[in-house]
Amino acid sequence: MEGLESFEETVYYTDYQGMRIISLDTNVKGKDLDKQVEWLEETLSNNPNKWTVMTFHHPIYANSPGRDNVEIRNKVLPLIEKYSVDLVLQGHDHSYARGYVSNKPSGKNAMSTKSDTVFVVSVSGPKMYDFTTKNWDENGAQVRNSIKDTQLYQLIRVDGNKLSYEARTATGNLFDGFEINKTPSGEKQIKEMKNTQWEKEKKGK
Repeated sequence: MEGLESFEETVYYTDYQGMRIISLDTNVKGKDLDKQVEWLEETLSNNPNKWTVMTFHHPIYANSPGRDNVEIRNKVLPLIEKYSVDLVLQGHDHSYARGYVSNKPSGKNAMSTKSDTVFVVSVSGPKMYDFTTKNWDENGAQVRNSIKDTQLYQLIRVDGNKLSYEARTATGNLFDGFEINKTPSGEKQIKEMKNTQWEKEKKGK
């Protein structure tokens, strides 16, 4: 594990079986965030692994009404896209959304058209907030799947050129899932996971 000096145990990366997992501390802003961004560029540019996952608390695209993490989006998103990070895991908004940057962003604050990074905001605890896609929509991103008032946990598996992701409810039922298949040249295809079990449960309510 390698970390940023003076941010021990909050800003670091670890390499595990072909994946680089990077943690940032978004509870700090300004110059402290700038230090992390400088470190992040070096960490991403010198990454020998096939897969890259990032995790931090405040989401690039917020789920909760009235929230907008502008500084984090402006400073961190360009590096996520420059280095084609595969998966970004976030929290803070106490609801679930999974999506990506739209190929043809129509939002008033849209920054780019790159769409090969998957962004996830999730919640595992009992406290829940209201949900909206407004911040995603206004910033050129598209929500592929979402739910509120539901506790979830994630299972992520990597097998060579394939990354599999599942979001399951606290009782273990599958809610959301996808696969990323990566070619030797680094090109990615995202395949949605069919969820007949969850669809049957919803129809039965």
